[in-house]
Amino acid sequence: MLKKLFTQNNIKRTQNAVTCLAIISLPLSMALPNIFLIISVLLLIINNEKLKYKEIIPITVFVLATAFIELINKTFISDIKILSRLLLIILFTIVLLNSKVLYVKKAIIVSANLAIVISLIKIASLYITLPNVDLSNGELIFNVIYLDRPFLGFFIFISSMITINLLQNKEINKKLAFVIIAVNILFVFFIAARLTILTYLISGIVYYYFFTSYKTYVKLLITSLICISFVTLAVTNDNIRNRFKLENGIDSFVDYEPRFIIWPCSVKVIDDGNIFIGGKSNENLTSELINCYSSKITNQSKKDWFIDSKFNSHNQFLYIIMTTGILGLLFFLYFLISLWKNTNGSFYKISLFIGFVLFLILDCVLNRQVGSYFAALIITLIYFVDKSKKPLKL
Repeated sequence: MLKKLFTQNNIKRTQNAVTCLAIISLPLSMALPNIFLIISVLLLIINNEKLKYKEIIPITVFVLATAFIELINKTFISDIKILSRLLLIILFTIVLLNSKVLYVKKAIIVSANLAIVISLIKIASLYITLPNVDLSNGELIFNVIYLDRPFLGFFIFISSMITINLLQNKEINKKLAFVIIAVNILFVFFIAARLTILTYLISGIVYYYFFTSYKTYVKLLITSLICISFVTLAVTNDNIRNRFKLENGIDSFVDYEPRFIIWPCSVKVIDDGNIFIGGKSNENLTSELINCYSSKITNQSKKDWFIDSKFNSHNQFLYIIMTTGILGLLFFLYFLISLWKNTNGSFYKISLFIGFVLFLILDCVLNRQVGSYFAALIITLIYFVDKSKKPLKL
């Protein structure tokens, strides 16, 4: 009886199911995915099957290089938490690569849309108690949607791209696919996830320019319509208008957007350190950035906000230069170039890559546990063999 229960096929099915549970629990908890990941790794070991591992070489090289440079800088111990999140990318990618492709893709769609449903329920209950609630308020929306807005928006974008891919490969009902994509895009506009809105816009333009056979004037017309639709939705949606802080023109946006202070301060920290191997620990970085905020910001309430928030560099590339220098950045670029080479002309893979790079430019994605999980999803989805390279006919 036990032999029948613990056959390779049964263990493999269980491992696939546990991996799907890890994905589905991502927007709900940070403890549950860790538990499911450990179980899934153990099941892979027990099953003793030949594992796919070549795909993790670029990210592994980057992680090992980072660890080695941190050892030279004597920041390895103090940054062990950050390094463990990089290791998490490798582990979860191995698990995903050795799971059933279709299950992984569908689990992501279920997870992202489950997060939407739960968020809508919480927002509806919030509207009952606070009819004039402002969803552009970052702290308020975080308490409602659990994940930070950029991370949830990015996850929903991944869901949309996978849905397009499944539609391309005729692995999903057409009507259901269009409903999922519409719900995903409308929700992103509803919560005013700026980065994700921009990513959708760029992906749409890329599609019509490089994946359709329309004449140039038609492409320009369609691109113009996409941009007009984007601007119209932005102007008519109070949440988006408030999020971009454009009530007093571009000056109000510049004054509100933290990155206009954070990025120059990050560059200052780089100038004060070792450009080749960095040398700053995460704790030192936080301290030096806070000192910079204190000296640069004159408005007391704004200064208090920056200091209390302890804003990081909000740019993965700047963070890598500060911690491991240009040397560390070169290994990271090697990883990204390897990813790009494996997009293989697939629209959905190229869109995922563009979205990932934009996210890395505007946030320290890999410093967060959930960011490490999302990075593993992107690596896996790009390395998965895509059945169809034909452009999607809308």
